[in-house]
Amino acid sequence: MVLRDIDQSADGGIALTERQKHVVDSLLAESDSLRFFLRDRVERVEDADLSVNEIVEGYAAFCPEMGWTPLAITEVQHSLEGFMLELFQVAKSHSVKRDGRSVRGFFGVCLKI
Repeated sequence: MVLRDIDQSADGGIALTERQKHVVDSLLAESDSLRFFLRDRVERVEDADLSVNEIVEGYAAFCPEMGWTPLAITEVQHSLEGFMLELFQVAKSHSVKRDGRSVRGFFGVCLKI
């Protein structure tokens, strides 16, 4: 059956069912889950800001919704600055205000509602 799929396929690949395609797509997205979360749930808004903790909490809630295991918090925090610069052209700041204190975060972005 595999050889027949390869012979009949225009690209020489194996035919997948829709369920199999969904599983493959989900596994690929999970492997880049932080970037996927940021693209799906964060947007540029000029007068807004997000703390690193708000992003981490949003990501931690997002992954179970998708049926994914979230990355370790240290890995999220390590990768976040590069992704935010790449996707939204914003750099990390140490002066985002929360509860009267300055915390690490990003200006010019917010979570989508």
